[in-house]
Amino acid sequence: MDIIDSGLFIGVHHRNLDDKGRLTVPAAWRPKKGSGAQDTGKPGVFLAIPNPSGYITVYPPERVQELRVKLSKIGFKDREKRSSLTRFLSMLHEFEFDKQGRINMSAALMKHAGIGKEAVMLGELSSFAIYSPESYDREVNVSDESLDATFEEFEL
Repeated sequence: MDIIDSGLFIGVHHRNLDDKGRLTVPAAWRPKKGSGAQDTGKPGVFLAIPNPSGYITVYPPERVQELRVKLSKIGFKDREKRSSLTRFLSMLHEFEFDKQGRINMSAALMKHAGIGKEAVMLGELSSFAIYSPESYDREVNVSDESLDATFEEFEL
């Protein structure tokens, strides 16, 4: 199976959306030239998911494949899970990058995250998140004390 290796999603990137609502993703987070993915039937498909905490989680093609395998195991007779799956899938948005490395999110996702003209993208190693600047400031308020606690928690 030929899957795009998107590498690591790390760091914080503040971006303005253009007049058409497109967001430029950092070059290091974009698919590499000449790569393709057969897992979804479409090359380089990323998946945007509304996170219950009020931001957007973005899965690269390799994580989309993992999700696809996991969800395909839900049996047809399990009505409760199938119903939940239907609701979940109706909220997702798939996208590819244009030639300038921009993406265009659905209006529903942008509203969910409270994103207007600005967005903050946060790398989460194997995926990335898109926040409104206000949500990001609330969620990731890092002080020296909390940074010390983080290092201790992960034994770094």
